[in-house]
Amino acid sequence: MSSSQASAAQKLAAVRLHWTMENRLHWVLNISFGEDQSRIRKDNAPTNVAIIRQATLNT
Repeated sequence: MSSSQASAAQKLAAVRLHWTMENRLHWVLNISFGEDQSRIRKDNAPTNVAIIRQATLNT
């Protein structure tokens, strides 16, 4: 991004687009899976559940 020849306005648009997508994904994970209320924090469970959630969203 820093070595790009794009204008400041184009870089800003790219950053805003990125965060729009990130926020939408977080909203889907929270509404669909209740991710914010999840208490899965021990051993391998967080990684395993995250993989299952991502696979579900990508199908």
